[in-house]
Amino acid sequence: MPESATGAYQLTLTDHRNGHHSGHDRSCVRCRLRSLLGRTPSPTPPDETPPPAIDAEHLAHQREWSERTFGPGPRTKGVLDHIRKELAEIEADPSDVTEWVDVVILALDGAWRAGWEPQEIIDAIKAKQAKNEARTWPDWRTMSADRAIEHDRSQDCPCDHDGPHGFCHAHFEALIGGVCECPRPTRASGNSRGGVHHG
Repeated sequence: MPESATGAYQLTLTDHRNGHHSGHDRSCVRCRLRSLLGRTPSPTPPDETPPPAIDAEHLAHQREWSERTFGPGPRTKGVLDHIRKELAEIEADPSDVTEWVDVVILALDGAWRAGWEPQEIIDAIKAKQAKNEARTWPDWRTMSADRAIEHDRSQDCPCDHDGPHGFCHAHFEALIGGVCECPRPTRASGNSRGGVHHG
């Protein structure tokens, strides 16, 4: 991430040029981040009914059903064991969308069982997507399709990730405003809050 003369980290975001576009330009990274974080939701045309959404109400319904069916508590080992079984089924038939969906449902189940509320889980998903889009990634053409592609960690925010949605406060605002005022001390080791980690 390039550094300015003042020591601030400059995020590579398209400049809005004083609002010279609608705020919904999909080619503009800042617009996409704002949309993902709920700052500027894309409006639904008045003559269209929005499709059913996986929202906080849906997650609350899933939590109620899961707790009634499988019991309360973290059940972390049980959830992980089930995820491993589903991953094996995906390897056997990667084209079966229902097997992929099973992993998604189990991940959501694990998140609420770890103590997170439905809206917090949704917020964490949106924030992590925004964080991934702001990272620097290698050219996928140079990478193996059979190995994980990881981001350039040298470009990570160098301060403690203990702000909104796992960002430091300055870095979170930088995703919206374009400049990160983070200091240069070494990164703190871990997040002070248990549960979800956004590493």
